[in-house]
Amino acid sequence: MTWQQVMVLQIIASSSMTLWYRKVSLVYSKHTFTLFLTIYLTVAVAGSIISVVRFGGTLPVLPTGTVVWYLIGEGLFIPMSWYFSYRLLSIIGASSMAVAQSFIFLTTATLGILLLDEPLTVGLFVGALLLLSGVYLALSVNGRHVKKNNVTLTKKLYLLCMSALLLSIGLLFEKLAINSIGVWDYAMFGWAAQGAGAVILFSIFGRQELGLQRTARFWRYALVAGLLTTLTGSLFIYALSTSMLSSVVLASTAKITLTSVLAFWLLKERTYLGKRIAAVALAVCGLLAIFA
Repeated sequence: MTWQQVMVLQIIASSSMTLWYRKVSLVYSKHTFTLFLTIYLTVAVAGSIISVVRFGGTLPVLPTGTVVWYLIGEGLFIPMSWYFSYRLLSIIGASSMAVAQSFIFLTTATLGILLLDEPLTVGLFVGALLLLSGVYLALSVNGRHVKKNNVTLTKKLYLLCMSALLLSIGLLFEKLAINSIGVWDYAMFGWAAQGAGAVILFSIFGRQELGLQRTARFWRYALVAGLLTTLTGSLFIYALSTSMLSSVVLASTAKITLTSVLAFWLLKERTYLGKRIAAVALAVCGLLAIFA
């Protein structure tokens, strides 16, 4: 398959993952770190299986040298970004989160331009202006379960900026690691590093959840979240291995529209509909201008 075909599948999987995360956040709001740990351990196990199957039952060669630092970097920064992103999703909903994530695309693409010598486009500033306007509208909207004044814009901006910065750095390390060892070796070692990072973060911040009761339904929800994350990640790193970071980021913008439509239909996210539509339009136009 071409990287464009892979990205179509990745966009569908990513939108489904966002909607599922939103559903889980509404049902199990007190189990964030347990969900987080389950997802990343599922991804780590799945990555090892994918890698071994790909190499015909043999283990890939253990990475050495600089690539180890790349793996450590993405193994810490990507899981940390997930936490802030999930917190923001639980506040503003799936539709607005899809728009807010376009800011993450912007920071990631900017790092690709600055540090990976990817081309700088003339429409960067105009596109960034449109995109940021869309993000502002998205952050001004809360999910139906959140009281109007319960969460400040400052807090939402903090969550978004932390998520964007951490993910951008993590994706940069991920791209460097994939370039160094290949996509299938990365599926094992990169995702194992993320699983290890999740264990470290859970041991620091999530221990208060150890005493909570969890049903079999919760573990089913968490496992599905982990499998959707694995599918989304598999398709993303495959596309990343065959194209430029900025090109993959641009293709990912289609997720904004798809997630917004599905959230309207499946999650009944229909409050502030005018703002939501305007935010989607501004974000998509902004990103298209940036990468035109």
